Amino acid sequence: MTGSVTAAVTVIGGGQAGLAVARCLQRGGIEPVVLDAAVKVGDSWRHRYDSLRLFTPAQYDSLPDLAFPAPRDSYPSKDDVATYLAGYAERFGIDIRSGCRVDRLTWSAESSTFGLTSGERQFEASTVVVATGALQVPWRPAFAPGLTSDVAQMHAADYRNPACVVGRRVLIVGAGNSGGQIAEELAANDMFDVTISFGELPKRFPQRLLGRDIFWWFQRWGVMDRTRENAGSSEAAVGAVPLIGSQLPKLVKTGQVRRASPIVDADHVGLHAADGTTHRPDTVIWATGYRNDFTWIDIPDVLDEHGQPRHDRGISTTKSNLAFIGLPGLHTKGSAFLGFVGRDAEHIARRLRAV
Repeated sequence: MTGSVTAAVTVIGGGQAGLAVARCLQRGGIEPVVLDAAVKVGDSWRHRYDSLRLFTPAQYDSLPDLAFPAPRDSYPSKDDVATYLAGYAERFGIDIRSGCRVDRLTWSAESSTFGLTSGERQFEASTVVVATGALQVPWRPAFAPGLTSDVAQMHAADYRNPACVVGRRVLIVGAGNSGGQIAEELAANDMFDVTISFGELPKRFPQRLLGRDIFWWFQRWGVMDRTRENAGSSEAAVGAVPLIGSQLPKLVKTGQVRRASPIVDADHVGLHAADGTTHRPDTVIWATGYRNDFTWIDIPDVLDEHGQPRHDRGISTTKSNLAFIGLPGLHTKGSAFLGFVGRDAEHIARRLRAV
C-alpha cells in the first residue's frame, strides 16, 4: 500500500465517531477506508472499568441507521457498546484497517493529497476525517511523579475493579462521573477507606425525573442541541459534564466517602491539599480527565496556538478536505456522545461530498 491512494476518503479512528461518519459517507456513495489503532472495533470501550454503564439510556445510544439493540430505557454496559460498534462495522461493511495507528499526517501541495504514516506503512488520501476521539491521552498533574514509589498510582483510565487497588486507604483526585463512580464502587466494599478530592462538585441531575430519564428532559429543554454559536464558545457549549444519577454527594454527606480539598502538590511526604492538609494513601487514583493530542498533525495552520483544530462545525478552516469529529463541543453539547455524534457525522459527510 506504500505510496498508493487508499480511498477518496480516509477516516482516522474507528470508534463511534469514525464509524458514524463512515456510514454517512456510504450513504452518498463514498466507501471510506478507516484506519484504527485498536486490534478490534470497540476495544476502547472493552478496556474501560468493569462496572461501567452508560448514563444515557439505549434510546439515545444509536448511530445512524442502526438502533442500539437493547430495551429503550436500559443502560448499556461498556461491553454492550463494544459489541454494538463491532456489529455496526460488520453490518455496513465498513472497510476498517485494524492496528493502524497514524503517527503523522502531512499535506502535499504538489499532488494535492494527504500523506498518512503508520509505522512503516504509508497511505495517501484526497480527503481525511480525524476521528480519534475525545479521550485520547489520560492527564495527570505535573507534580504526580513527586510521590514516592510506596504510594501506588493509577489513572482512572487504568482502573478496572477493586481488585486492582493496593492497600486500604484510597485517595481519588477528581469528582467527575468517572471519579464519582469509582468512589461509589470502592465505598461499597468494606476493604477500603475512600477519600475524594475536589473543589466544587459538578451540578448533579437525577437519572430519572418525574418518571422519565433525564436525557428525555435534556432533549425537551434543548440542552444537547446547544451549539458553539449560541453558547459563545466550545467550552460554554460543553460546560462541566454534570453528575448523572450519582450517589457521591450522599456518600460524602454521610461520611462513607471522605472529602478532601483540591490536591495542589505531591512529594515524598504525601499529597498536599489546598487547605494545608497532607494525605498519605496507599493508592491514589487520578480521575483528572484527558487531553487531546494532535501533535502528529504536521500541516501548517491546521491547529491553533493551543494545539486544537481550527474548524467550522468540524470542517478545517485551513483545508476544506480535512475534517474533525467526536470532540466535546465540536458543534453541540452532544457532539462527543455516542447517540448524538451522528448529527455531526451527517453534516460533515454532506460537506465533504461537496468538496
